[in-house]
Amino acid sequence: MVVDKKKAFEYLQFYADRIHPLIPDIDTFFNGSYFHYTSINSLEQIINNNSLRFTRSDFLNDRNEIIHSINLLKQVYNNHNWNHLYARKFKVILRLINSFIKNSFILSLSINKDSLALWGIYSNFTGYNIQMNLKRLFHEHIWEESVLIKTNRKINRERYIQRKDNTYFLFAGNVEYDFKQQKDFLHKILLAIDDLHEYEEESTFEQHFLNLLWCLGNNILMFKDPTYHQEEEYRIILSVKGSTSNTIQFRTNNGVFIPFLELGFKGNLPIESVNIGPKNNMDVAIKGIKSFLNNKGYKNIMISHSNIPLRY
Repeated sequence: MVVDKKKAFEYLQFYADRIHPLIPDIDTFFNGSYFHYTSINSLEQIINNNSLRFTRSDFLNDRNEIIHSINLLKQVYNNHNWNHLYARKFKVILRLINSFIKNSFILSLSINKDSLALWGIYSNFTGYNIQMNLKRLFHEHIWEESVLIKTNRKINRERYIQRKDNTYFLFAGNVEYDFKQQKDFLHKILLAIDDLHEYEEESTFEQHFLNLLWCLGNNILMFKDPTYHQEEEYRIILSVKGSTSNTIQFRTNNGVFIPFLELGFKGNLPIESVNIGPKNNMDVAIKGIKSFLNNKGYKNIMISHSNIPLRY
């Protein structure tokens, strides 16, 4: 049978573009409200600066997270016979994915308003979580006018970014904890890359190859071991093309310097409620957070206390 390579490649382009949205659709990815667990000091910084910190993906709380995902990718590759994806090409993919990971930064949220696990991880049960409306936070008009990346320079400390910026890219979604779903996706994306390599001579091959790698890298960062399923995590990934030397900042935690990027927003963040941790039983806690928020221009924010009955 004679194959019309032009038509076959056009179909493959369509398949590559359909396997996962290459530009997140705001109504799909940034829809609804999610909860960000944090300490009182970090909450103060968030409100004072109208900003959110995205931690570099290889410095998250699960130290084996990236190892788990990369090992799973290798396992899927080794358990299949490929037509074009030879070992040396797979090594290139691994190198590019590792580079992508080191240039990706994550904001962790949850669909769970009152998670015992998250209270313990992020605030020793005495902190807060804030409920934010992501659709309002990442609305297209805001992207065109009011989102900025903070730099580490003494001058020109802020630069506005736009949705069509070719340096910063966003991706978001629920973390996947199911091994089978993780392996099925990795197999699917590697099959697409394998098929794509039949058309390496085509002029648009490189762009579609990079699109599939972008998709692969982002989804790898959405994988966690099933033992973490109780976190019910939702992530926003900020990936950077090029150097972060002017925008990388550092905070300290438990004796470690942790790199992060800081996204600032013009005007108040779309906070809908604040929940107080289960061990923070001081009578003045609710009164204090209400006073602080009012002073910063946050009016009519619903304040509540965790329903988890912890005493010590």
